[in-house]
Amino acid sequence: MIFSRYFKSGAKALDSEAEAWVRRIQSGQATRRDALALREWCAHSDAHAAAFERARRAWVDIGQAGRAFRAAHPRAAAAALARPGRRVMLRAGLAGAGAAAAAAALPPLGWWASLEGLGADYSTAVGEQRTVDWDGGQAVVELDARTRMNVADGPRRLELLEGQAAITCAEQGQGLTVAAGAGEILLGAASVGLRRSGDEVTVTCLRGRVDIRHPSRELALEAGQQARYGAVAVTAPARADMEQAMGWREGVLVFRDMPLSEAVAEINRYRPGRIMVLDDALAARRVSGRFQIARLDLAIDRIREAFGAHVRQLPKGIVLLS
Repeated sequence: MIFSRYFKSGAKALDSEAEAWVRRIQSGQATRRDALALREWCAHSDAHAAAFERARRAWVDIGQAGRAFRAAHPRAAAAALARPGRRVMLRAGLAGAGAAAAAAALPPLGWWASLEGLGADYSTAVGEQRTVDWDGGQAVVELDARTRMNVADGPRRLELLEGQAAITCAEQGQGLTVAAGAGEILLGAASVGLRRSGDEVTVTCLRGRVDIRHPSRELALEAGQQARYGAVAVTAPARADMEQAMGWREGVLVFRDMPLSEAVAEINRYRPGRIMVLDDALAARRVSGRFQIARLDLAIDRIREAFGAHVRQLPKGIVLLS
């Protein structure tokens, strides 16, 4: 299916079109042509991109929304699951937070990453890592799991759309510019670690010097320093926790006093299926630890032991923590 009609401009119309894209994607029938058409639709304006991001995040977070609705309105939730109709996203969310039988109705949990990857020049799926020799070997780009990157307009430019990457420029190379969120990162004979989640970007200088250009200010990072920025501001340079920032290159995830909800979100980048935390108090508990990416199911055991959490294993790699 290709959206060939004219682009609507009203906010409600855009939201409706974005939701239609979501329904198409979660149907499991989307094609590469759909992905390219979706990319074109999102590029039409900032409003289009924002509308799709709202719809996309609604689907990604649907398990939490379904859980809240189910807890507040158990009878209505059961009726929604049983009733055919238009609220596909709500019913799927309730299923994901509900019973094992209902979980089987969910679309593939890696589908968002795989479809988004179709519209990117470089991409990785859940648990996948890859290395790209870019521009004739002038730069090496290492992509972590669930990462999307484009070759941007202009000479020697890349754009980090989502996820994290390590980029190393050759000693005699010409350097390059990486666009990420509201800012740009410039590096010459240097190496940098980048992480982007929505508007939030973390820049870690691994070797040499990198410069950050942001609407609010410009600053330089030396090796071992890190800074973060969003749509509005940039933090001052600070000493980086290299193991936590770049441990993925060595096959490990490092958490230091992190809310369990955030740690689980990170684990979900690498582990097939999905872990869902169904208890708000449990989600807020702080976790520290070092986990092998190749053995992340051991992290589930650690969570159960540390917090006395109840663990329920469902089909398709779904794990419910409560």
